[in-house]
Amino acid sequence: QYDYIYTATDSSGNTSNTLLISYIVSDKIAPHIPLKGDNPLRMQLYCTNTTYQDPGATAFDELSGDLTPAIQSSGIVDTRKLGVYSINSRVKDSSGHLATATRTVIVQDKMPPVLTFPKDTIRILIHQPYSSIKPSVWDDSCENTSLKPQLINSNLNADIEGLYTETWIVYDASVNPSEEKSLYI
Repeated sequence: QYDYIYTATDSSGNTSNTLLISYIVSDKIAPHIPLKGDNPLRMQLYCTNTTYQDPGATAFDELSGDLTPAIQSSGIVDTRKLGVYSINSRVKDSSGHLATATRTVIVQDKMPPVLTFPKDTIRILIHQPYSSIKPSVWDDSCENTSLKPQLINSNLNADIEGLYTETWIVYDASVNPSEEKSLYI
């Protein structure tokens, strides 16, 4: 509230009655709180304990000005677990008006697993039993032990000398296929 007192004096020195005018400024508008960065924000699943860093938000109010330092955020994103998470940001202006913004964070697995062999080529003896050598699997989702490589092609004939190929592939829990990996025999 702003109070102004007015009086007037004429050229003869006569003074008028005092007039008090009060101006009441009322804030009826909540602050504006835009999020920085994408919303929804998509991020890659990590096998290691990686801390989620939110891009943040800014906040401005017509009367209170920049409220960015007063923003309070809550929510947890587990970067090791597929899912949809929420980060909630809120701020109040000097009149008590609340503004909120919610960022949706989607932890997804878009990286394919990787197959490796100790060697790309092996030698076997002709006319001897042969059992396929399975490749090792690495995957960013920490499920390396549960992923089972699949033999998708083999032209091996252990009774005829020659160069043969076994081709393998593996899919992770998000159905991302590895690149096909071949072992030469």
